[in-house]
Amino acid sequence: MVVEQRCKGGLRDREYALSDSLFNASLELYKYVNDSVDSDAAAILADWARSLSDRKEWASSNYMLRYAIALCGSDSADKSKDTRWIKYRLRLVKNLITTDSLVLAERTLGPCLTTSHSDSLLHCEVLLVKGALLYKQNMFRSADTTLQQAVDCLSALSNDGTKAVRFLSGAT
Repeated sequence: MVVEQRCKGGLRDREYALSDSLFNASLELYKYVNDSVDSDAAAILADWARSLSDRKEWASSNYMLRYAIALCGSDSADKSKDTRWIKYRLRLVKNLITTDSLVLAERTLGPCLTTSHSDSLLHCEVLLVKGALLYKQNMFRSADTTLQQAVDCLSALSNDGTKAVRFLSGAT
């Protein structure tokens, strides 16, 4: 009986409605306190987008992620130091891969591949997402090569193996 009441993500429909209202209230409060929505509010939008993705509400999730990306891009003076926009783009690419919007996913991933950033774990994630995209595009050899690069990237983090384990388990 309890299982029937729960959605795949584990929350009941009314709990999702409550969750959405809390995200909305957080954003409204942020706007009230700060007089505008800036790159710091992007975290609220990205978390809301994750909740929407869990419910497979891809269009709404993608909208929130695009807004978060735009906020980070317009407010950040040095994109190489602020990697939030890359993380939000990767979430968007994952959504686009899931919905088979592969051309758009490739276009969205592009800036993440060409930007140099100091976060080596983030670089590994970019490679993993690129490999998944190539796989969905039936480019299996390229996908294998890219995924091997991702494994090598994660292996290079052996001095901090807990990061790699956390990343692979989805805890990041």
